[in-house]
Amino acid sequence: MQLRGTFEERRQHRFEGFKIVFPILLAGWIPSILTLIVSYTILRDTLESRILRDRQTLIQLVGHLVGHDLSRSSGIINYYQTLPEVAKILSAPNPTLAAQGWLSSAFYSHPNIDGMFFTASDGTLIASIPTAPELIGQDFGSSHWREQAAASDEAIVSPVHPRLSDKRLVTDIVAAVRAADRTILGYIGDSVLVERIGRRLSTIEFSDRFLFEVLDQNGAALFAYDFKPNPSFTSSEGGVLIKEIRENKAGHFEKHGNLYSFSPIEPTGWVAVVEQPKSLAYKPVHDLLARMTVLAAWLVVLTAVVAWLGSRFYQRQLESKRRIEREERYCLRRSEVAPFSPSKRCVRANGATFWRFAAQPGNH
Repeated sequence: MQLRGTFEERRQHRFEGFKIVFPILLAGWIPSILTLIVSYTILRDTLESRILRDRQTLIQLVGHLVGHDLSRSSGIINYYQTLPEVAKILSAPNPTLAAQGWLSSAFYSHPNIDGMFFTASDGTLIASIPTAPELIGQDFGSSHWREQAAASDEAIVSPVHPRLSDKRLVTDIVAAVRAADRTILGYIGDSVLVERIGRRLSTIEFSDRFLFEVLDQNGAALFAYDFKPNPSFTSSEGGVLIKEIRENKAGHFEKHGNLYSFSPIEPTGWVAVVEQPKSLAYKPVHDLLARMTVLAAWLVVLTAVVAWLGSRFYQRQLESKRRIEREERYCLRRSEVAPFSPSKRCVRANGATFWRFAAQPGNH
């Protein structure tokens, strides 16, 4: 029976210690767990959305710079398209000499144009700068632009292609010159070198692991690394990307472990794209979550240590209380055994408990 009472007493003491430890653990662990839950849900989604918005802003800047170069050349061609002098040259029986002289005057008045040309209504070359006498009367790459230009009343931007005169990568900005009855007399256009666009973009400071690209209507990539003209501008990868972009409305997508953000370049039909490994794009988020996890783990450990120290302190206090209670019970048992009831008190000195009696008044 005494052993059973001892076990019950120990069980009760452990339960009392648990009542101290449990609230301390709850006070430390619940905020830590809630912090991790918020970090891996709300905070992560918020930061990833912010990163995507920043990437979208960046790629829109690149698209704006490219579009600015092209729109400036388009404005020049739109002006010359309606100029009566241009229509007069193209309607002449032998326009080559007059067209070459006019191009020489117009071309050098626009320093940001890399070439100009006149073609007949069937796309054969009439005059051009840089001059190419061997190409006069031959098709001047009209398959890249004639169908679009004939269907539009304004200048159109062609896909990139090697220029016939020097094989440098260009895009042609072409507009149809029409007679009063809307019949096409010919085409006027200018050429913009891809390397000129790349030189302007290369002056911007970008992150080391960003890969910027500009895709034309056919998905051809304008640039290689460092905004140099792409020597192999036709690739199946560009066609896959342009297809993915046309099917995607969010402005972002993931493919082959990379994160792509894109922005259309209006009204060219081109697209500016930034490519970056997904792990690198979201690295700030992962670093923050890792730090939050370490912090929460430290809080859990420190809470456990504090709970253990609190339990030890509580156990000492409890042992002291038990010792006093045992002494009081001991004194009580002695008082029940004593044959008289004098004034007395139980004292403890030098590790021993004993009675101290006080004499009754009148007793000697």
